[in-house]
Amino acid sequence: MTLKSIQHFITAPPPRTKFYSDADQILLEDESGRIRLSGDRLSAIPLVSGVVMGALGVETNSGDFEVLDVCYPGPAPQEPTVEDYTQDSMELDGTSEWIALVSGLNIGPPSAAADLRITLLVEYLLSEAGSRTDQQSASSITRLIIAGDSFAPLTRHDPDEADGLGTTDVASKAEHQMSQDDVAFPAHPTQSLAGHIADLARVMTVHLVPGAADPAGATLPQQPMPRAMFGEAKASEGFLTETNPCWLGVEGCE
Repeated sequence: MTLKSIQHFITAPPPRTKFYSDADQILLEDESGRIRLSGDRLSAIPLVSGVVMGALGVETNSGDFEVLDVCYPGPAPQEPTVEDYTQDSMELDGTSEWIALVSGLNIGPPSAAADLRITLLVEYLLSEAGSRTDQQSASSITRLIIAGDSFAPLTRHDPDEADGLGTTDVASKAEHQMSQDDVAFPAHPTQSLAGHIADLARVMTVHLVPGAADPAGATLPQQPMPRAMFGEAKASEGFLTETNPCWLGVEGCE
């Protein structure tokens, strides 16, 4: 056992005082090839493997590249910030400007409770509901972001469970299946949402972002919902369909 341990024992390498020496060579490489760099300028530059850089210099008779100066890639060009942006730039008539963010409207088949809920929301955003204080606060809202799940998930109707039909009644099941396909995609949710968006887009900018239950695909990033499905709202300049996720700029802020 002791002999086996001795045979498998490996002596640790001696510690290095430095990871580089004066004998090291610096090479510059690109798609065309590789060339050795030289010059006094390199002694003042801490270079390591993998550094992206550009070198200015001349080629010597020995085939080396004598470096006179180097440059490194900086950040990508940035859009200039709004220099005159202040805290007062988001004020309208002496009051602050606000953004409303809603989600989960879940507009589905006609329902008095659901329609009333959406109507109350629209009336509040249009400063038509609530007390005078509420109306004054709502009048400061200049942008609405509908952040997904505007439509309720579609549910399949089973004619056997609803009508108590047996599995042997093939003709009745086929008749119910045809009627089911006719009403699988009711027009009420789209028409209802389009009407409310048309009213809101007259007084504020409306951003419609798709969600999991909305007709915009299931994979990310989700593409914008087609404007053509929103009736009169599609022609409004204040109505914008966005991707999910999306990038919005407000008052010079990205």
